[in-house]
Amino acid sequence: MDDTDGGWGSGPVLGYAVVRLAHVLGRRMERDLAPLGLTPTGFSALFQLAARPDVSAAALARAILITPQSVGPLLDGLASSGLVTRERTGPRGAIRTRLTGAGRERLDDAVAVVRRLDEELCARLPGVEHARLAALLGDAADGGWAT
Repeated sequence: MDDTDGGWGSGPVLGYAVVRLAHVLGRRMERDLAPLGLTPTGFSALFQLAARPDVSAAALARAILITPQSVGPLLDGLASSGLVTRERTGPRGAIRTRLTGAGRERLDDAVAVVRRLDEELCARLPGVEHARLAALLGDAADGGWAT
């Protein structure tokens, strides 16, 4: 039996390979972001808030692949660390979340960490263009078919 195709003889199973890579990369991100006081999910939230400052909590949850019930506690934790501010827009309005200066600095540091991991990963994939691979995987994740 071949480890790459499970013995079915039709070649590697892409979904399985992606899940394995996600686990490995997730563990590396957890380890390497921890000194910055961030988890991969916290990094994702800061990344999305920088790109989409007025994103709703529900849209943020969808973008970072967590439940809507989990986004409030996540943002509360980032706020208590001084990385975001949360402000209600009216008496019954939505809560606006924005990056603070410290949040932007922490995100810049975290992006450097993640880019280093990207470079390490791509070094293991000779002949694969980093930007093209990231775009293809991003398109697949954002395609809506997984929801």
